[in-house]
Amino acid sequence: MTHKYVKFLIKYNSIVLLLVMFSCKVKNVADPNKSNSIDLNSILQVTQLIDQNPTSDSLYIKRAQLYLESQQIDSAISDAKKSIELNSKNPKYYYFLSDAYILALDSKNALTVMDSAILLFPDDLETLLKKTRLQLILKQYMNGLATLDRLFLLDPQNAYGYYLAGHIFYETGDTGRAINSYQKATDNDPELREAWIQLGDVMSIRKNPLSIRYYDNALKLDSNDIETLHNKAFALQSLDRQKEAIQQYLSNVKSFPEYELSYYNLGLYYQSLDSIDQAIIYLTHSIRLNPNEPTTYYQRGKCYLTLKNKIKAKIDFEQALRINPDYVEVKNELAQLK
Repeated sequence: MTHKYVKFLIKYNSIVLLLVMFSCKVKNVADPNKSNSIDLNSILQVTQLIDQNPTSDSLYIKRAQLYLESQQIDSAISDAKKSIELNSKNPKYYYFLSDAYILALDSKNALTVMDSAILLFPDDLETLLKKTRLQLILKQYMNGLATLDRLFLLDPQNAYGYYLAGHIFYETGDTGRAINSYQKATDNDPELREAWIQLGDVMSIRKNPLSIRYYDNALKLDSNDIETLHNKAFALQSLDRQKEAIQQYLSNVKSFPEYELSYYNLGLYYQSLDSIDQAIIYLTHSIRLNPNEPTTYYQRGKCYLTLKNKIKAKIDFEQALRINPDYVEVKNELAQLK
């Protein structure tokens, strides 16, 4: 059983890249029914405009975006195809259609669309980058490197290309070349924040003190990135820089009181330092923010056991087991309490 105590997903892995590729912004709307109503009204309005201008490719792609926002993926694909039919010279239409196919879990057609785009726009850097990202999502790593070779012939200092190469090398287990690629990305574009973050993550896994410098470089570009702040705190913890790690975690929960992971990590860190009362305080905060995470109850239960409070420990273990009936460690603890 694991909670996100260790922050390494590496942050911008293939799944996150898919989200980056996604053309439509997710709406933060309190009332989903109201959101759906707005989407339907917007689609109706654009449909009326299409009826008046049936050869307008831009209207079809606009409606496709609205369909995608309202999760009508098949309709979005249909409209994107129509946009390309009306105007085959706009590469962004191909990007959108490929992304829509990915969201429809149709990787074959997603790649076919990007292959068509490459044939039409063989020297377009963005098209090559888009295809590489798709190949990374599909784990076609060697093909992705081949696409990047083509990119670097056109633009030998393309920072984002090196950034993607770093992902490919990392996912294929070549950490050394991944680091080298991320470093090239930052050399060519010091403001490519994602590459600094990746360097921080990889170095943190290696428990290399350089991870802190890389995270700091990323934070200079966005000081409010809580995930990077959280990762920095964990890196400090991994480096046994106890005072700095605790200060960073405390700063995180003060500035971002809804960010549950820092409460959880801080609780576990205090637990490892035998500061059990402090551990319980922060694990309790974590539970308030995320009451459906069984590992937090398990860890707090273990803290209560350390304090010889078997009643509260049992309550937490039982709650963890209610959430996850297959939690073996909890079953073992409860068996010992009988």
